[in-house]
Amino acid sequence: MPAVQIRFETPGDATSISALIDCAFAGVPYAEGDEADLVAKLRSLGDLSVSLVAEEQGRVVGHIAFSPARPVGGTLGWFALGPIAVVARVNYFFRWRHSFLPVLSLHHWSTIAQSDAKSVRSSDSEFC
Repeated sequence: MPAVQIRFETPGDATSISALIDCAFAGVPYAEGDEADLVAKLRSLGDLSVSLVAEEQGRVVGHIAFSPARPVGGTLGWFALGPIAVVARVNYFFRWRHSFLPVLSLHHWSTIAQSDAKSVRSSDSEFC
């Protein structure tokens, strides 16, 4: 089975990331439909402090981003996480294997993504 690589976003990933986010949040009751626009806006403002993609066989299959945040009354140095988007066939494994995902370091996220991806059939190739 192909390995999933975790790497930093590159400028050429923007379209794939938007498509992935749109698909991941399509039709779910907690989505507002503007999640991909939010990431694009943060990117254009230079406010994506960390933006990582999971890539399998040259294809973006996951995305995670952190941006600066200031809590109410706020101290500096906080970051917001999200939206997190994973191809549905990979996301299935995240849900059953990790029914509760605490706040994880980037290293832990990449380890989870890599171990879960090993269980995914490589014949599934569509976002939606």
